[in-house]
Amino acid sequence: MNALVALTVIIILVNIIVLDSSDCLCNASLGR
Repeated sequence: MNALVALTVIIILVNIIVLDSSDCLCNASLGR
């Protein structure tokens, strides 16, 4: 159970990081 919870948390964190990076890239491209 602990491994499953840890895996879920890691996936959520990765999704947040990827979404933040894509937002930054979109803003940078729009800025140019």
